[in-house]
Amino acid sequence: MILPKLKRLIHGYKTLSSILDWRQLYAYVQEGIALEILSIPDNSATQTVMIIASHPNDEVFGCGGALALHRKRGDTVHVIYLTDGSRGTMSGSRDRSLITKREQEAKEGLDILGGATHQFWRFADGAMTINKTTVGLLKGQLEKINPDVIYIPWFGDDHADHRVVAPLLAT
Repeated sequence: MILPKLKRLIHGYKTLSSILDWRQLYAYVQEGIALEILSIPDNSATQTVMIIASHPNDEVFGCGGALALHRKRGDTVHVIYLTDGSRGTMSGSRDRSLITKREQEAKEGLDILGGATHQFWRFADGAMTINKTTVGLLKGQLEKINPDVIYIPWFGDDHADHRVVAPLLAT
C-alpha cells in the first residue's frame, strides 16, 4: 500500500527541511549532491509515476525532463492539475478565457514529452486549500493509481498554490 511508504517519505522530507533551510538545500542541489537520488536507472522495472501540478505548465517547468525520461523508459505517467490556471496573467487577475487555453497547452506539452494521462481538477487559481474535498480526491487517486514515484512542487516555492501541495500530500 502506498500510504506507509508515503508517510516515511514525508517524515524524512520534514526532517530534512527542519535541519536545512531552502538556501542550504539549493546549494546541495547545485553541487550535485541530490543527483544520485534523482537518477532514474534504465535497467529498472517500469514504474507508475504521479505528478501533482498546482497549475497547467508546472509539470513542464518543474519536472518536464523527468516526465520525458519516464515515458522514454515506458513508465506510466499520470498528471493531476489542481487549479484552473486562470490567474496566469501579468496583473494576476482572473481571466476565465485562460482556463481552456492553458488546458490545451498542457495537453500539447504532455504529447511532446511522450504522453501522460491527466486530470484537471479546476480549483480556483491562487486559492488552493487543504480541505475534505481536496484530501479525499487526492487520497482516491493515490489509492487508484498507486504510484511508485510522486513529483510535487518544491516546498520552498514562494507561490501559495505550490506550497500547499506537500502538506496536502502529507495529509
